[in-house]
Amino acid sequence: MIYSLNEVYFRVLLPADLEPLRQMHNDPTTLLMLTDTTIVTKSMQKKWYLNLKKSAKSKRYSFCAKLQGKEVLLGMIRFDQIDTINHNMLVGLDIIPVYRGQGFGKLGFKLILSYCFKILKMHKVSLYTASYNKVAIGLYKKFGFKIEGVLREHLFRGIEYNDLYVMALFNRDYLGRAKK
Repeated sequence: MIYSLNEVYFRVLLPADLEPLRQMHNDPTTLLMLTDTTIVTKSMQKKWYLNLKKSAKSKRYSFCAKLQGKEVLLGMIRFDQIDTINHNMLVGLDIIPVYRGQGFGKLGFKLILSYCFKILKMHKVSLYTASYNKVAIGLYKKFGFKIEGVLREHLFRGIEYNDLYVMALFNRDYLGRAKK
């Protein structure tokens, strides 16, 4: 376990996590929200897994919970563009479809933000989200994220182009909200 908060935690990815995470990625409801909609094969997933440890600026972790005394893989936490000089990074959380709508997204973001601001001492945490991802945008705003920019017509879905929002939260705002 790398970091825990209440009933959820994240840990290193294990080989047993690969297939459930690949299935999550390839699920149409997940692909709709990702910037890269490439279907991942088992061989692509294995190659990706073997290359994970090579990057200092990009990390992936298994997002888990103990439910009824047993570990349950809920999804994956993403840390990208980790900048230890300027103290900022990009974050993301993908939840396995069967666990969506049960509050795990909220718990996952509490975990991510606690780790980023309290442990890593980041100044700013950013994320990207599709303009049509209203549920996620609502969650991010509850944590204090604000839209910093819009990448206009950045995502092609179906028959049209959609905007991609750049949202950010600063340490001072996070800590101010946490004290309330």
